[in-house]
Amino acid sequence: MKGSIMNPYIAPGILIVTKALPEIARILLHELDTNLDTMYAKTRKREVVSKRQAMIYLLNWYGFGFSELGRFFLHNHATMIHSVRTVENDMLTNNQLKDFIRRMQLTKLKKN
Repeated sequence: MKGSIMNPYIAPGILIVTKALPEIARILLHELDTNLDTMYAKTRKREVVSKRQAMIYLLNWYGFGFSELGRFFLHNHATMIHSVRTVENDMLTNNQLKDFIRRMQLTKLKKN
């Protein structure tokens, strides 16, 4: 393969992985105790979906748009909007999730 950037038609989302998103995503994957394979898994298991939605929420809070996140996670922007709204609603009743989100916002993902 010529160069280090893969053809986006062969691997959609790969161009975003090579830009600013991977460092933040790497931090979140570590904190969520998961990996990209799990995030890309086509599953509806609650433990996987909750982690993916929390990651989407935090990346959106950090400043990434819904379309950009959709390309990274290989879903459409409407799924990203749904994920953000779901996390916002879950934080109203789930103190553990709320504490995790706030801790990530305050410590790991400080905006410059």
